Amino acid sequence: MPKQYDYTNMERLISTARMTSYRNAFETNDKSELFGLYSWNLELAGTLNSFLQLIEVALRNTINEAGKKHIATNAGQHWFDNLPYNEIEDEEAEKQADGSYPKVKAEQVKKFEEGIKKAKKNAMTLLKRKLGDTT
Repeated sequence: MPKQYDYTNMERLISTARMTSYRNAFETNDKSELFGLYSWNLELAGTLNSFLQLIEVALRNTINEAGKKHIATNAGQHWFDNLPYNEIEDEEAEKQADGSYPKVKAEQVKKFEEGIKKAKKNAMTLLKRKLGDTT
């Protein structure tokens, strides 16, 4: 950043708390170094964000391909609608006649199924909106 520059407007736009954290973390000699460091951090964060987005897409696609390959489905069924899982014993319930606890879905299985249901509903809503369906 230029040394001979009026940083007044930049100081107004960026909170004092944010700039103080930069001053405390790095030993800057003047405002040009401070705002240069801030600008460098913006670039770094932007680059990392793009990289993380690529990793997310690659991971999502890899999981989808593995699911399609390894989880059997019927025609018209998605692999994530047919995930295998083991039920667990509900130790908070009363024991059954044979002395065992009833079997239930684990909480994370229930949450996954709820998330899939919500994602499908949101996708249908968006699709209807795009197609102009207001019902």
